[in-house]
Amino acid sequence: MAKIIQTVTVKMLEEGEHKEALEAMKRYKKFMEGKGASVSVAFAMEAGPASGYTTVATTFPSAAAWAKLVDDESTEMTEVRNRALKAKNIVSTSLLQVIDI
Repeated sequence: MAKIIQTVTVKMLEEGEHKEALEAMKRYKKFMEGKGASVSVAFAMEAGPASGYTTVATTFPSAAAWAKLVDDESTEMTEVRNRALKAKNIVSTSLLQVIDI
């Protein structure tokens, strides 16, 4: 079965945002783990022009698990979506399928 990874890459706009952003990522991780997904974060510290970017990767055990969350209309999931829509520092997103070869 193929895993699905949904990523969001953001650029920290102001120094003071780091602590708040980290707390938001921790809340997101706890919420998504409750939905059966795992969350990891990669900070680009020494990456030339990409320094200061952070990618949040949410891994779903299957496409069906991802689709179930896409159809989730709970208050909590609606809040996650609304926060993403209001974000001003998202630079890219992706939906990846991981398969064994």
